[in-house]
Amino acid sequence: MKSKSDHLKNINTCMACGLQFRAVRSDCLFCDARCYSRNRRNGVHKNPRLGAREIPLTPVAIEVREIVLRGASYHARYYSATSVDLQIAFPLPNDTVRSTGLRPTMPFYKLEPFEFPMVPIEGIYKVHYFSDMGLAVPAQDRRQLPEILITFTYPLRRRAPADVRGGVRQFLTDRKSRLALPSPNNKRLGLAGPSEEKGPSDEDQ
Repeated sequence: MKSKSDHLKNINTCMACGLQFRAVRSDCLFCDARCYSRNRRNGVHKNPRLGAREIPLTPVAIEVREIVLRGASYHARYYSATSVDLQIAFPLPNDTVRSTGLRPTMPFYKLEPFEFPMVPIEGIYKVHYFSDMGLAVPAQDRRQLPEILITFTYPLRRRAPADVRGGVRQFLTDRKSRLALPSPNNKRLGLAGPSEEKGPSDEDQ
């Protein structure tokens, strides 16, 4: 007799977006109905073994994908993610690693099949769209660019420019120091120091 959690053991790769998802059946090919309809409309057929990065199908990942796709205009085919904190656009010009495992033909992320942004730091990113020829095109809402909160990160490659790697390293160091908890020995907080916590000496007795 099968238990109720047996269906959680089937982890498949979506044939449309390349995400790893928990399938109810072992022969499921798509993570949801939206990927199924996009695959029928565009005729995208991929080999799931080409996936270079396993991105779990979480609500955060689905939200990032839907925000990027909803914000794309008619002529948009690619996009880039610009960090609000660093003002650096990803992917970098020499970065050839994509979430689908396919070699890119343009220095941007694809919309179909969707390629997830692979960034080195967590934070808010602005999305810029580009056409087939690499020309910048406006978003669906011309007044404001879409913003996404990315919480899944990947380390920079060694071939990345030295100034970019140094800026990312410095930003992570500064953010870690800002988020660090105060020391328990800080006397400005009214805490007793190590010398004040000792009991009475033999001379006092």
